Amino acid sequence: RSSGSVIAPGIQAMSPRDAFYSHQRAIPLEQAAGEISAELVIPYPPGIPVLAPGDVITVEKLEYLKFGAASGMYISGAADHQLRTIQVVDEPKQGAWTQQPYYSNLSSR
Repeated sequence: RSSGSVIAPGIQAMSPRDAFYSHQRAIPLEQAAGEISAELVIPYPPGIPVLAPGDVITVEKLEYLKFGAASGMYISGAADHQLRTIQVVDEPKQGAWTQQPYYSNLSSR
């Protein structure tokens, strides 16, 4: 499997700091599509973050992580290194990311 598009930077729904310090909840990995990651998830190899705090979790990233975990990749950064669960921002799915990606407005601040 190619990991190129999966490890490319994703959509940032909120700043990494805000996501990291937000109220969080652990949910099953299979239910995380559309949620906002609250943790860093780094599979090794290749050792490149697939998810960072504030990223919108996509189906493609979930499939890559599930495949990697099942194949024996070491998962760093995540609270659950076996990726049965993932920490997400505890807010409704229709959060700010549905409006506009966080970093698209930085030049106007």
